[in-house]
Amino acid sequence: MTPRIEPYDPARHDRRACAELIYGADADLNALVYGAGLEGVAVIEEMLGAPEGYFSPEHIRCAVLGDEVLGILVGYPVSQMKDVDATSGHGFMRAMGAWGFLKRLPMFMRMAKLTGGEMDPDGYYIHTLSISPAHQRRGIGTRLIEAAADGQSALYLHVNRENQQAIGFYEKVGFARQSEAAIRLRGRMVGEYLMVRRIETP
Repeated sequence: MTPRIEPYDPARHDRRACAELIYGADADLNALVYGAGLEGVAVIEEMLGAPEGYFSPEHIRCAVLGDEVLGILVGYPVSQMKDVDATSGHGFMRAMGAWGFLKRLPMFMRMAKLTGGEMDPDGYYIHTLSISPAHQRRGIGTRLIEAAADGQSALYLHVNRENQQAIGFYEKVGFARQSEAAIRLRGRMVGEYLMVRRIETP
C-alpha cells in the first residue's frame, strides 16, 4: 500500500511518534538543540502541541499508512523564517522552562550561524525531513519533497555535512550545495550545507 500525504493533525497523529521522527532526522545535532535522547524527544513533543513555531500543524506534512506516521516534513515559506524563529523561541521556553531555555540561549545564538545563507524570499524552506528507518528507500521522502515543491519556485534546506546518506539523497532528488557554514560547538566543529533545488514553472 502507498502511504497518503496529509497535514499533521494533533488530534489524529501520534505526537510522540512525530517527535521521535523529527529528533531522529539528525540525532547528534538535535541532542545539542533539544536535549539528549528522551529529554529531546519530550521537548519536541511539547512544541508539537503549540499553535506557533517550527512545529505548528500548518508547517507539517505526514506520510501515513493506516494510523502509522512513516515520515514527516516540516517546512514553511522563506519569507516567514524570521517570524517562525521568533515564535519558536516562545515554544522552546514553554517546553524547556525559562531556566532551561536561558541556559541554552547562547548555544542557540551560535547555531543560528549554521542556518543562514542566501535564499530567495519566494522560496520554501524545509526545516526537517525524516522517514522511519523501517520504511526508508521506498520513495516516501521523495513524495514528501514533491508535495512541498508543488507551486514553489525553489526549495531550500540545511543538512549536516557529515550526513553523507542524506546529502546523497537530496542530490538524487535535484538539490545542489549552495553554501557551507561551520562553528565550533562543545569542542568539535559542526558544519551544515545549504542546499537548493530550483523548480521550473510551466
